[in-house]
Formats: sequence, C-alpha cells, structure tokens
Amino acid sequence: MTISAGRMALVVILIIGGLYLLLDRTSSPINHEAIGLGDQHDAHLVVGIVLILVAVYVYRSGRKKPTQVAVPPSTPP
Repeated sequence: MTISAGRMALVVILIIGGLYLLLDRTSSPINHEAIGLGDQHDAHLVVGIVLILVAVYVYRSGRKKPTQVAVPPSTPP
C-alpha cells in the first residue's frame, strides 16, 4: 500500500499545522499569538484537531489497495 508523494507532502503539512495549533502556547517568536492568530485557544484547539483528522482522511483515502490477480480455476487432469 503506497501513497503518492504529493499526498504524503499534504499529510505532513496538515499534521505539522495541526500540531502547531494544538501545542504551541509558549512565548516563542513563532507561536500563534505572536504571528497574529490571536488568543482564541479553544478555536485553535478545534482547528488543530480538524487538521489532523483531515490528514488522517487524506492518508487513508490515498492508499492504493493491492490488486488481486484473478486466477482461473484449475481443471482436474
């Protein structure tokens, strides 16, 4: 089961964005309050969870199912 490179990149970006909104509450220069996203922590929590759920959906829907080769029934000798 494989996933295309484009979908994998999208999954990684969504997970990083979701984790960023979920976890970064520090006073670092790149936290979501410092870059202008405000202090709506509940909204950031919900959006972070949604981003991670979308990443899981994109990953699961992008996997290729293994193809099965039809084997003709064998005839008795």
